[in-house]
Amino acid sequence: MKNIFYLVFLFLIISCAEDSETPDSFSIKKEDSVSREETNKSIVPTPPKAEENKVNDTINDKSSSLPERIQTNLNDYKVIECSNKDTKLTRCMISGDKNQRIVDYIISDESSVECFEKRNLKVRYLSRSIISRGGCNSKVYIKVGNIRSTSFNSENIETSTQVKVFTFGDITLPNKIKKGEFVDINPSNNENVFYKTNDGFGILGGDVATGQFNHDSTTNEFEAFVFNIRNEIKVRVTLSRLFAKEGERALAITLNENNEILRKKYITLKKDNDLRENKHEKSFSIITKGAKSLLILPYKYRKGFIKENDSSDFYIKELKTFSAEDTRNDEA
Repeated sequence: MKNIFYLVFLFLIISCAEDSETPDSFSIKKEDSVSREETNKSIVPTPPKAEENKVNDTINDKSSSLPERIQTNLNDYKVIECSNKDTKLTRCMISGDKNQRIVDYIISDESSVECFEKRNLKVRYLSRSIISRGGCNSKVYIKVGNIRSTSFNSENIETSTQVKVFTFGDITLPNKIKKGEFVDINPSNNENVFYKTNDGFGILGGDVATGQFNHDSTTNEFEAFVFNIRNEIKVRVTLSRLFAKEGERALAITLNENNEILRKKYITLKKDNDLRENKHEKSFSIITKGAKSLLILPYKYRKGFIKENDSSDFYIKELKTFSAEDTRNDEA
């Protein structure tokens, strides 16, 4: 009987010891529980610290989608929107000083698809408007400036540091006159002399028309005029003694800093009334924005006008440049 009582007492002591938990063991289990709960939560990353906004946010909050070259200069650009609902053209004028002209522009991809079809959207350098047609609803970022023009002719051409003339063999054209092709210009060691007359200016020398810019139809070499671009946007040139009945032609090329062709323009007189009257003056314009130099040279005769013992030649009567005048205050 005593043994049975002793066994029951021992069993109760052991049972109480197994059910008891220390405070330390409880706190550990609680921490484990919290840890598992946090692991099951979705992780929300901490947003990176915003960088200083270097873009003028007075235009809109979508400035980050603009082309990189205007993101940091939005103060220089204006937004002009021009909506067109039918086939008739819509002309939208720029606001501000009437002396200001468009000197740079970027067509936004927010413009409607019709704007990217041929002739539906016209934006031209040095103009005061953009033209939309064919249902084109356009959005264009434009930079405007006051235009300053300078004229060069036989009276002041020699005083300009932007001009140089080249004789036969100094310049070699590529086989194909197209964008990206290299033009080889070897500066002449000889002192090339301007020849001046009432018809304009040329270069002293030449095989046929002494004083004009000459082309040799046999060797395809030529004398040429080069104008170094500074901040000019467009150049307008008037040639003289370029006779229609002789099929004479000229070629104007703008080059980048690597002497690669950016733009080209053939100059010729080929209209019926020009041929009948044998006109010999011709004016043309070429955009020079982004170019390092403008090259003007006599080009081979138009097809069907090949002549022996003659050359395609001309004088430059006037060269007028247009550049944008920066009216902003200089920064300290």
